[in-house]
Amino acid sequence: MASQLRPGVDLDDKTVKDLIEDCLSIFPDCTQLGHIEIQLFMSNMMESLRLWAERTEESAAASGSVEKVLESRPNALYKIKFALFMIFNNLNWYKTNASEDEDTARCLKDIKRIIEGLDMVGRAIIQ
Repeated sequence: MASQLRPGVDLDDKTVKDLIEDCLSIFPDCTQLGHIEIQLFMSNMMESLRLWAERTEESAAASGSVEKVLESRPNALYKIKFALFMIFNNLNWYKTNASEDEDTARCLKDIKRIIEGLDMVGRAIIQ
């Protein structure tokens, strides 16, 4: 069960796994909103995040967790956690405010941009 983020949460208290679960728990609701193109977009973003999570977990398996892999690189760990937190916040906003306005379009672009950035950061850091 996802731990459900709250505004003002201390990311030090969350694991990468917790943050991923939080994001993946809200994505299914978001895939049901908007017209079919947006639903497909959200499904693709959910799959991208799920695949990133699998690759990251596999890469970190020998050490036990992403946190252990990045013990000596706290800034890198924070970047990953913050990206996941921002995805979660954008998903929550979209779930609550989905429409066909500019704010929604910006939110969707932000989700895509953050997931793509997370993928690049993950590849560079977790090898």
